[in-house]
Amino acid sequence: MRVITTYLIEKDVSQWEKDWKLYRSQGSYFAYTKSQALLFLIFGLIVTAFPFLLIQLFNPQVNSDIGLWVVFIVGIFYEIFVFGMGFKDWFYSEEAIQAHWESVLNSKNDKIMENNKNKNTKLKGLAFWGALIGLIGGIIGALGGSLSLWDRFIPPGTEIIEIIPVAVHSEDYFGATQSKHSTYGISAIVHLRSKNRSVLISGLDLSGKIYMSVNEYIPDAEGKNINEIGKEVRDKKPYSIISWSAWPKDSHVAIRLEPYEERYILFTFLEPSFLSNRLGGEEYLGVESANKRPKRVRTYPDKIDIFELRVSSDGKSVKPIDIRYEIKSGLAKFYLRVGTKSLEIPTNKLNNFKTINKKDWEERTPQELLLLNY
Repeated sequence: MRVITTYLIEKDVSQWEKDWKLYRSQGSYFAYTKSQALLFLIFGLIVTAFPFLLIQLFNPQVNSDIGLWVVFIVGIFYEIFVFGMGFKDWFYSEEAIQAHWESVLNSKNDKIMENNKNKNTKLKGLAFWGALIGLIGGIIGALGGSLSLWDRFIPPGTEIIEIIPVAVHSEDYFGATQSKHSTYGISAIVHLRSKNRSVLISGLDLSGKIYMSVNEYIPDAEGKNINEIGKEVRDKKPYSIISWSAWPKDSHVAIRLEPYEERYILFTFLEPSFLSNRLGGEEYLGVESANKRPKRVRTYPDKIDIFELRVSSDGKSVKPIDIRYEIKSGLAKFYLRVGTKSLEIPTNKLNNFKTINKKDWEERTPQELLLLNY
């Protein structure tokens, strides 16, 4: 009990124990240990005196006094032991208990302080490494942002050497009679070279203004004769806006060019097709004289909008013979998609168009295609 009450005093968690200790120190108080010690002293005295009391009362015959002396000596030592423990605090005094608790608690406090010190040291280490990692992350972020801004405002250099429009030719059979017809697709070969940084080539675009010829305007000029149509075309200058996109041939991802790499890249706008894909109607028609722009843009490629065409003598096919004036003059321009930018291809990089057989287009290298001459 004294061990527990002393702990409460040392931890300063029980004012009652403090007051009780003060009460006992200022006057004699015969309770707890002393009263219990007195009770065991009386019991010890009775036990020690009991053999001698039996001898006096019944006068038995005792052959030896050794047993009585053993009882007497043990009883004396027992009484001394109980008296010293109960009244003199011989074995574990309150002062000793207090000193022991002070030692234990101080040791605990030292360990707590040491642990806190270790924790602070670890926290400082974590703070240092956290700050260092944050600094490195900030530097990497700043470099990444700088490179992003660099690419945005100073895009990687790409030199367009030439672009060759290509009419891909195929022989197909149509109708119940399976008559043979020539069909043509729209493609292009771009010869380019990267500069001091790698670049990604993701596509080729063609966009701009295409004027309507008399023959092209006929479907939109119902009820008018050829002379009236010709005059209206000359006076109003009807036109349409095209905007086409092509991916690199046989690739669904961007093509990467390493620094100073030179390459020919094939693009396909339209596979060979017999039918016309040109959408007509007033909403696709603009009038230059009235400063009226078309409401809609032609986004689906059609041979009429890029090639000058000639109908064969048998009327069964239409053959491209050149590229249109609008392409040559820059009214409609090619744009190469480089990274996130769209690079305009100057008209002086535009080379004469070629007609290439579909089988050759699919099987030969770009360099071999350029050397073909049918």
